[in-house]
Amino acid sequence: MNNFADSAAISALNKLRHAVINKKITVTNAWAVYVKPKKNTPSDTTLILSEEEKDSLITLHEEVKKRLKIQIKHRCAYCKRVMGQHGMSWHIEHIHSKSKHPHLMFTMNNLTYACLDCNFVKNNEVDSKDTPFDIIHPSHPGFIYSQHIHFLHISTDSFHFLKYVPLSPEGTNTYIKLKFESLESLELLTSLNGSTRHLVDRIDDQLAQQPDSTKLTEFLHNMKMKLSTR
Repeated sequence: MNNFADSAAISALNKLRHAVINKKITVTNAWAVYVKPKKNTPSDTTLILSEEEKDSLITLHEEVKKRLKIQIKHRCAYCKRVMGQHGMSWHIEHIHSKSKHPHLMFTMNNLTYACLDCNFVKNNEVDSKDTPFDIIHPSHPGFIYSQHIHFLHISTDSFHFLKYVPLSPEGTNTYIKLKFESLESLELLTSLNGSTRHLVDRIDDQLAQQPDSTKLTEFLHNMKMKLSTR
């Protein structure tokens, strides 16, 4: 981010990094301040940002979002479904989790966009596990998706078909850990059954309004994924 941030934004990012290092705020709180500095900057002396720094963070965040969307061509970096469809929300995703790698929290090569499903499942199946990172890294220099996963999408007015074929160990791990088989089934089922489509859309709307990793979020997403096994 520092490559295209102005001096005020760089100053704010440095303050956020130091606050995390010194354990004055958590990585979650630091990211919340970056995303919405006017709303989430602490009111006490834990972290002091000037109005100029807050305004610069807002401008920087908009630029980051624009660059990431262009980079992924408006598709989820993991499952390649078109973003903005099916009631799915946009989520800026930390490829290496910010809790395990706080020093990468504001590094562009560690950021991408993920759909609601991939973001949630990755958080539970990859980020929260004490295991080596072994799925695809979509922002790694030289990364080519088709070398790891073959993605087939057939769509008509009333029929949607997804199929993922892993081509590498990282692709296989991504398919398994991010539950692509459930996405395949759910995409087909919702295209053939209007009632199921309506239910999934309502669940997605609720998920988009929930904070990450709450009990309600977990319950709603698990219920959604179970629809693919009916």
